[in-house]
Amino acid sequence: MKSLITYGFCLWLVVGVSTSHALSDEAVLACGAVLCLASPAAPPQCNPYLAAFYAITDKKWAKQLQKRTDFLKLCPNPTIQSVASIYAVGIRDYCDATGLNRRNRRNRDGDPYILANMPADCEQFYNYSWNQLHKRPVYRNNRWYDL
Repeated sequence: MKSLITYGFCLWLVVGVSTSHALSDEAVLACGAVLCLASPAAPPQCNPYLAAFYAITDKKWAKQLQKRTDFLKLCPNPTIQSVASIYAVGIRDYCDATGLNRRNRRNRDGDPYILANMPADCEQFYNYSWNQLHKRPVYRNNRWYDL
């Protein structure tokens, strides 16, 4: 029961419902999906939000990714809109240690190395205040590691 109350309060904060501006059903679904995607262990209350998110499909991965990003951007929170593309891809595929090692791989004169700088979109993702559940990877010995 306590988690349900906490979840409801969090959703209310993200949605920012006011008496003068009601959100569309899709905007509420988008805000709920962002919250649930940010959680490593989504509670059962996330089922309708995640179902709406994962129902967005396309034959081509790039189009599916764009459609999911556009859906998440329906949430009127500017910070959520800025990290929506990362949530659409999935944190485990994009900004975790494995994703950073893949994205930041370079070659210099035939010698492979991995950039130590975190990409700006991942930096913004980890600095996002609601994202405290995801640990920031660390760079050591020419490689990114999850803590």
